[in-house]
Amino acid sequence: MKKKQCIVPGCETKTVDLKAHAQGLHIPSVFDECLPCVEEVLVERRRALTMLYVWLVGRPGKWNDLVQYVNRVVDLRSLSGCPISPVQLEAMKTMCDFVRVPSPKKFRLRPVNAIGVLCHWRVLLVISAILSPVQREFLVNTFRSPADRACQANGVLGGTSEMSHVSPSVGWKEVSFDGPASSLSNISSHPLPEVKIQTENQVVPQSLPAWTKITFGGSVAFYCDPNTYPSFESLDNCPGNRNIAIGLHPQYASESLSLQNSWVMALAQLVKHPSVVALGHVGFDFTEPMKDWSRQVQLLLNILPFLKWQHVLVLYCHSKLYDKQGQHAYLMLLDHLQNVVPSYHMIHLRYFYGTKYVVKHWLKKFPRTHFGFTGLVGSFNPEQRAALKMLRDSQILLESDVPYLYEVDQSESSKKQLFRTAELVADIRGVSVEHILKVTGQNALKLYKKQ
Repeated sequence: MKKKQCIVPGCETKTVDLKAHAQGLHIPSVFDECLPCVEEVLVERRRALTMLYVWLVGRPGKWNDLVQYVNRVVDLRSLSGCPISPVQLEAMKTMCDFVRVPSPKKFRLRPVNAIGVLCHWRVLLVISAILSPVQREFLVNTFRSPADRACQANGVLGGTSEMSHVSPSVGWKEVSFDGPASSLSNISSHPLPEVKIQTENQVVPQSLPAWTKITFGGSVAFYCDPNTYPSFESLDNCPGNRNIAIGLHPQYASESLSLQNSWVMALAQLVKHPSVVALGHVGFDFTEPMKDWSRQVQLLLNILPFLKWQHVLVLYCHSKLYDKQGQHAYLMLLDHLQNVVPSYHMIHLRYFYGTKYVVKHWLKKFPRTHFGFTGLVGSFNPEQRAALKMLRDSQILLESDVPYLYEVDQSESSKKQLFRTAELVADIRGVSVEHILKVTGQNALKLYKKQ
């Protein structure tokens, strides 16, 4: 028999018996389909599903909310055509009865059509693949079969039944959150004698080869640190070619609710100013401790009511290293936006590094989304390159203002690297650099025009 690769990130196992590999290692043993559907087992399964509900949905609701979340966010394509055994059917029906949810006439794995289906090992495995290593370990160690718990109590099994919900912060973090001016793109691809990049207080000449020199047609100043918010009066003196975006970085969700409320109220006043063309950036930063993720969701939902039709919604979405392509983070953000933001709204999704799967789902709900790319394009894998290739010219922006999203052979990002970013994008899309510079410049000016 052909060996199958485990889909859990970081697991290199190839095996002919994926079920045996997954159960107990990536899936809690309490979901072993061989267990009798007695109350002791059902209670533990319900507790495990409740934990998944809290982690994934992040708000109180009905079991069907978790089912719909899994259908929207989890990649279920591998489940097409998978059979359901009589034993598995009985476990699904019994779970539905136990949580007092009607059973469907026919259970399906794709799309999931009942909470009981989440007891199937294949569904649990694809859900496990989007969890963090800390979450997976917590589930496996906590929700054991009765026999495993007895062995653990006698000291036979290793591990611990409880662990902290706080995961370590993995990966990189931003140096600053509101760089004074973010030049999205140039509007000319012709060689110029000098490129001058407008910053908050000065014009900085850059030393570049003649053929890479470009000119900038404007800039957007992103104020996402509440400690550096401009005053309402100072916005009256904003230069005509300077566009302002007011946001609140998701890292501030870790602060007290009183502080958050004061910052949101300040944001609500500033976005009323006519020079403010965008709300952002706002979104999710899952490099922050896991305990703050639900607080980030609530902070975002508190900010979105102040989004007006004329504002570009600028989104920030960053995930941990185990979610290298950000699929879980992007789709979770999409899930929370789609019931709040109109589908016709203009969106700028910054520093994009997702896959075709993410792009497809995102554009289905928000077709007027623009995707920003940085020098990180130089380290894209084939799936990420395919996502960049599938976009229309009108959906692409270039960015260079983030110190940690640099090309692999550079120590940091800067605006003088924008030509190189254009080269990388052009190479992937199979067009000229001049074409990329032209269309991305036009896109930036059109997107951030003052209404």
